[in-house]
Amino acid sequence: MYREYYLLLSQEHPELSFTEAMMVLRSVDSDITISYSEPGLVIFRARQDVEELVLKFSFIKELGLVLRKANLRMGSTQIYREILIAANEFLNKCCRKIELRIYNLGRKRAEIDYGLIIKRIREETCLSHSNESIDDLVGLSCTITIILGSILVIAIPIARRAGKGRGDRTGYMKDTDILFLANVAVNLGTDRRIIYDPFGGYGKILEKICDYDGSLMIIGGDIDLKKAIHMKQKLGALNKPCLSDVIVADALNPPLRPGCIDLIVSDLPYGRRSRSVGEDYLEIPVRFLQNIARILPERSALLISISLEQLRRVRDLLQGWEKYKIVSISSQHIHGGLTRIYLLLLTNS
Repeated sequence: MYREYYLLLSQEHPELSFTEAMMVLRSVDSDITISYSEPGLVIFRARQDVEELVLKFSFIKELGLVLRKANLRMGSTQIYREILIAANEFLNKCCRKIELRIYNLGRKRAEIDYGLIIKRIREETCLSHSNESIDDLVGLSCTITIILGSILVIAIPIARRAGKGRGDRTGYMKDTDILFLANVAVNLGTDRRIIYDPFGGYGKILEKICDYDGSLMIIGGDIDLKKAIHMKQKLGALNKPCLSDVIVADALNPPLRPGCIDLIVSDLPYGRRSRSVGEDYLEIPVRFLQNIARILPERSALLISISLEQLRRVRDLLQGWEKYKIVSISSQHIHGGLTRIYLLLLTNS
C-alpha cells in the first residue's frame, strides 16, 4: 500500500534543501516515486513508512503525510472547503487541542483569509464524529499543516527539523551546513564505507557523519598539527562504533595508497582561509582534484564546498577530463560577494 508524503524544504536555501531531499529519498530502501515538486516542497509516494528520515534533516524542515492536494486556481471558497474536508477526515479525534501551521511558499495569496481558515478548522474539527478508515493514522499528531504554493497541500506532520542551535557557527561553517554535508555523505550509498576529509580542521564534519552512521571508517587529515591533535581527541571520544584515524598531511598530496577511499567530503579553503595554505585559492580545488584522483577507485564520490570563483576553474578542468562526473551543484550565499558552492562528483567507471 502506497502513502503520499511531503518534505517541506528551506526556502532560504532552495538548491541545498532540494539536493538534500534527493539524497535522502535515494537512500530509502523502498519504492519511491516523486509525484510533485516546486521550490520549498517535494511530494513523493512510498510503499513503506519513512519516519526514520527525520534523523537526517538539515535544510529539510518537515516530513509528513499528505491528506489532500488541490489546485489553487479553483478560488478561495473551494480552497476553504478542501481544508475543512481534510480537517474533518482526521482531526476530529484531536479535540483537546489543535495546532495549525500554514506555510506560504513565496507566492502572494491575498485572497486567502488565514484567520477564517483557522476559525473554521477549530469549529469543524471538534464535531463528535469519527472515520474508521483512517484509524491507523490517528495518534501521529493533532497538528495540521497547510502549504500554499503553486498547489494547496493539507497534511499531517510526522516530524520536524530540530531548531535549537541550527545557526550556531563552528569554525568556518554553521552547524546546519555541517549537517548538510554529513547528511548527503551518509545517504550516498551503503557501499561507501571509508570516508576521508583531507581539510578536516577540528573534525566537525566527520564527527557528525559518525553520529549518523557508526559503521563507517572515517579518516581525517590536516596540515596543522594542533588541529589534527584536537580532531583525534574529538573523534576518539565519540561513543560510536565507527573506526577513525587522523593524519597530519598536506591535503593536496595525501599519503594514502591508490584506490583506498570510497568518499571524500571536505570544506576546501577559499577567501581568507586560503592564505594559510600558501596557494592561489582559485587553483586549490583544481590541484586537489588532480592529486586526489589516484586514491579514488571507480564509482567513488567527492562532496566538496568551494567558492563560486573556484567553480569556474573546476569546470574548465572537468570539461576536458573524464575522471569525474558532476552529479549536482548547489549554491549558498554567505555574505557580500562570497557564495559557497557544494559540488558532488562521482568518479567514472
